[in-house]
Amino acid sequence: MSLDAGDVARLSAIFKNGANEDAINVFHCLFVDGATIGDEGFMDVMRDRLEVVYADLLDDISDEYSAVQLTGKVVIGGTQILPDTAWTGGMAFTNIIDPLPPQVAGLVFAGTNIAKVQGRKYIFGLTEEDQNAGVWSGTMITELGKFATLWIADFVVAARTFRFGVVNTPPTLFRQFTNAVVQGDARTQRRRTLGRGS
Repeated sequence: MSLDAGDVARLSAIFKNGANEDAINVFHCLFVDGATIGDEGFMDVMRDRLEVVYADLLDDISDEYSAVQLTGKVVIGGTQILPDTAWTGGMAFTNIIDPLPPQVAGLVFAGTNIAKVQGRKYIFGLTEEDQNAGVWSGTMITELGKFATLWIADFVVAARTFRFGVVNTPPTLFRQFTNAVVQGDARTQRRRTLGRGS
């Protein structure tokens, strides 16, 4: 199986904490242009890119968290399930400080050209040293800002262009991110249906 330019995949980046509880961030990615790519090649590209997106947070996230795998499904242009893909050593968290409670997270919003359509990412596993009275340190805000910048930027691999964004339904449309905002205070990640949002 393969993906063609114009296809959009929903990716679930799956992590676990020390209590074996899941922490999942969902990403939508548009294959903007370039030659057809096989399913496994596409998932390798997505894994490698997400390892770059998270890179500046590796020493901020508690080592009680571990990366499990990346799963995916084509949601625009097809319906195929993409092969589960293991993280490489590039997704190893190294902060030895105990994490804040599992529901407490950093929050990054990404906007689109439609005000009510946005993506959000909850950054799990941050620690007491990263905040004071619920407000993130300047250093932590900078690190979250680097994550945000890489998340919304187009990227090119082997003459193929890819773009993260958000899919909203109905109808099923891909929306490109136009900006990102880091929330300065700690937020609570509420439960939501897997795959809803970006």
